[in-house]
Amino acid sequence: MIDSNILQSQRDIYGQAMLEIAEKDSRVVAVTADLADSTRLFPFREKFPNRFFDVGVSEQTAVGIAVGLAHVGFIPFVSSFGVFIPGRAFDHIRVSVALNCANVRLIGSHLGLSNYGDGATAQAIEDIALVRSLPNMTIISPADSLELKKTIYALVDFIGPVYLRMSRAPSPVVTEVPSPFKIGKATVLKEGKDLTLVGCGPILTEALSVAKSLENENISVEIINMSTIKPLDEETLINSVAKTGKTLTIEEHSIFGGLGEAVAHVLSENIPSPLKIMGIRDRFGQSARSQEELYSEYGLDKNSIIHEIKKCL
Repeated sequence: MIDSNILQSQRDIYGQAMLEIAEKDSRVVAVTADLADSTRLFPFREKFPNRFFDVGVSEQTAVGIAVGLAHVGFIPFVSSFGVFIPGRAFDHIRVSVALNCANVRLIGSHLGLSNYGDGATAQAIEDIALVRSLPNMTIISPADSLELKKTIYALVDFIGPVYLRMSRAPSPVVTEVPSPFKIGKATVLKEGKDLTLVGCGPILTEALSVAKSLENENISVEIINMSTIKPLDEETLINSVAKTGKTLTIEEHSIFGGLGEAVAHVLSENIPSPLKIMGIRDRFGQSARSQEELYSEYGLDKNSIIHEIKKCL
């Protein structure tokens, strides 16, 4: 259920969660590339100065240092904008992190259109596609601040490289996540029978609002929070589509290489059925006064979702 009274930014909760896990586990270290404020790591720096590394404007260096720390037993969390992690540091991530299966957590902040004020150069809409192409990588995009916090806790004991994307803009809490969070397991936020809607990240707030509105028209939408994009929870997806027979995916990411294509791959091999992929259609981002303005511009707003669902049906 959406609790519209609770609006939290995922990056704010990330900063809090980092403090909490560092207090419990001395192996946790934070690495950033001159973005401690934007990724809310200043409190971490003040409390754990010997476990905080700011390398300046060089995500490549941040990744290299993190890999070294991982190899000697630390659990490094490397945070930057999603356009820079993985964008600017892709080769370092490919060779040093993924190829070596290094125990590094890459945190890409300001996902999708959530960084509405800074425009195309700061909006991460290709990051999933980059990292998803790499073997050994786990990719997670939590739906809200609650799920993000529980994901951070789960990553302390997880072994292997991870890319986690988080939002800048505040959004409602929409999950009731079991504790602990299970990496690789999707959750059904709302049951339905006419269509399966699969999404990730805070855009699921729009999807849940749509599903509630459509109930008045006797249209029943099942909503899956596919917070782990790689590896995808094939069982939950297939069971839902076997019931509804139709699928729509939605994400704050390019339609190329993201969640939608991951879902398409699974369905094509297991249960071929009608599928519509909603995302950013071969365009760069742009600046705006609000995230909602960009949702409307890129066809990810409530009216656009309703239109696509009715087309599918």
